[in-house]
Amino acid sequence: NHLARVARHLDRTADRSPVGTQRIIAWCGVIASGLLIAGNEPRRLFGEAGLEKALAGGLFGDGGIPSRSPENLLNLVDVLAMLGKVYEARKMVAPEIVGEAADRATCAVLGVTLGDGGLSSWQGGMPVSAARVQAVTRAASPKGRPLRQARRRTGRGRRVRGRPGIGAVGPSPRGCGTGPRARVRRRRCQGPGPDRARDVLGR
Repeated sequence: NHLARVARHLDRTADRSPVGTQRIIAWCGVIASGLLIAGNEPRRLFGEAGLEKALAGGLFGDGGIPSRSPENLLNLVDVLAMLGKVYEARKMVAPEIVGEAADRATCAVLGVTLGDGGLSSWQGGMPVSAARVQAVTRAASPKGRPLRQARRRTGRGRRVRGRPGIGAVGPSPRGCGTGPRARVRRRRCQGPGPDRARDVLGR
C-alpha cells in the first residue's frame, strides 16, 4: 500500500537528505512507519539509530539548527511532537533523544518569538502566528521556556523589557562563511538571501 511504499522510499533516502531539519524529519518518518506498520520492529530500530545520528549533526546543543530559520525550527518541533504521540498511540515509551530534542528546540523557538508571541520572517522563513507557535510548543514541551542567550554556534540573543522582545542574530554557524564554496554554504545555512536573489534575477 501507499504507506509501505513511502516507508521504503524513506529507508533509502533519509540519510541522503540535507543535514538539519530535513534529515531529522525524514528519520522521524522512518520511525513512524516502523511504529504504524505491523511487523516493522527492525525498521523502528533502524530509524531510531538514524535519528540519533541526524540529531547529533543537525540540532545544536542550544536547540538551534543550521538554517537558523524560525519557521523551519517550529516545523521540526511539530514533527517531534507528533512522533511522540505515535509512540503514545502504540503504548510505547519514546527514546530519550526524542523528548530531549523537542525540549531543546522548543526553548530555542520560544527564544526568537516577537512581543506578540509570533515569529518573524528570518532566514528565508515565513511569519508564523502566535496561535500556531503556542499550539506547537505546548504539544511538544508544555514546560518549555524561552532561551535567552544561545550558544556561540547559533549566534542568537534575546532581550526583553516588559512585553516587547528584541532578537539579534550573529554571524553564520561555522562552515558558512567565506571560501571557494561560500555561496553553496550560505544557501544551505542561511536560506534565501541577497546573494540568492541576485542569482535568480541574473544580476
